[in-house]
Amino acid sequence: MKFFLGFLSLFITLTSFGQKTDFDKGIEAFSNKNYETAVKYYSNHLKKKNHSNAYFNRGLSYYKLNEFDNAIEDFTIVLNKDSLDFEAWYNRGLAYFAKESYKKAYYDYTKCIKLNPEYAVAFNALGMCYFQWNKFEEAIEHYNKALEILESSNLYYNRALAFQALEENDKALKDFKRAIALDPSVENYWGRADLYFIQEDYEKAIADYDAALAIDSNNAKLYFNKGFSYYTNFEDKNAINEFKKVLELDANHTEAKWHLALCYYAEANYEKSLEYYNQVKTQNPDYTYLDNINENELKMKVKLKNNLVYVVLLLLFIIFALYFLYALFAKKN
Repeated sequence: MKFFLGFLSLFITLTSFGQKTDFDKGIEAFSNKNYETAVKYYSNHLKKKNHSNAYFNRGLSYYKLNEFDNAIEDFTIVLNKDSLDFEAWYNRGLAYFAKESYKKAYYDYTKCIKLNPEYAVAFNALGMCYFQWNKFEEAIEHYNKALEILESSNLYYNRALAFQALEENDKALKDFKRAIALDPSVENYWGRADLYFIQEDYEKAIADYDAALAIDSNNAKLYFNKGFSYYTNFEDKNAINEFKKVLELDANHTEAKWHLALCYYAEANYEKSLEYYNQVKTQNPDYTYLDNINENELKMKVKLKNNLVYVVLLLLFIIFALYFLYALFAKKN
């Protein structure tokens, strides 16, 4: 009997040792991007044990759920327990930044860097604060510091935007190129495409939009930008194809409908132009650019085009009648 009880006790001990805690389950849920589930497990864990790591991880989960106030609260608890936790300063800064509380974010990033001067992402975050304040040279200075520690696609992308804001487009293009070399992502191709568009280099802009669409073929905004590049370059037929793709993905995209109305007008397809004009007017009667097309004139053009065959036949009939009368008169003479 004693042997059985001893064996049972050992079995229970081993089984308990192999079971996952709520903290472990929270980590697993977070890694699987099940952030709401992660919050529940961390909260259950905190009812039993008051661990800083659980508050920190729950704060990360709240951040992923865009529940920034809850994230700030959890990171603050961590910092109250340990003010030397530089990652907690950084992550609370991210939550403040997401709430557009840039001064508070700046303060937290600065505290983070004082504790860990080699934390590149914090220098990047400070650069983003300066960018929001339109202090682009200071932003570049901090991106440079981050790049001295760590070379990353995101840093080159952010610095490119700052150079672009300063109209130093050659430097911006070099940084977009570096960013794409490290990570040929949608965002990096898109950023360079927008810059090419500003420079009126529409062919290169379209090529980069195509590269981005090869990665994300269901992005209505990319198709619109590509279509707008064609439209601006007076390639209306190509623009029409792209704007139609936009509507396949987003049937209520007002801008795409409006530009279809403009393109068809330029192509003298007034019936189609009126069709999309009416869709825009129905969808948004106060649309800013509606007055750019004279509705009555457009309707008149549609009527004339629809009646063109009858007008031509009538003219031919009149010409034939006049010729017949002339011939008859000539014969009598």
